[in-house]
Amino acid sequence: MGTANPRRTDEPVPVRCAGCRRILAWTDAVHPMRNKLYCTHWCMEEAAANPTEERLDQWRVLVNSGFSPVTIGKMYGVAHSQVYTALKK
Repeated sequence: MGTANPRRTDEPVPVRCAGCRRILAWTDAVHPMRNKLYCTHWCMEEAAANPTEERLDQWRVLVNSGFSPVTIGKMYGVAHSQVYTALKK
């Protein structure tokens, strides 16, 4: 089904779970997967994790600890408006 000569890269490319984004394997193909790959049935049934979910969790902890969004923005090198917008979701 694939091409006879798939495009390859010198750098390893991670193959990630479509749910939790955990690295499951490594390949040298430029586009390793056409279909979604899940590590468990649980990941397949749950909503997909946002790539910035870990950072957002850290921001929530900092806000609950008393830090202002302006301070968090300076700590992470992003605009404070981005912190405000992310925390509203």
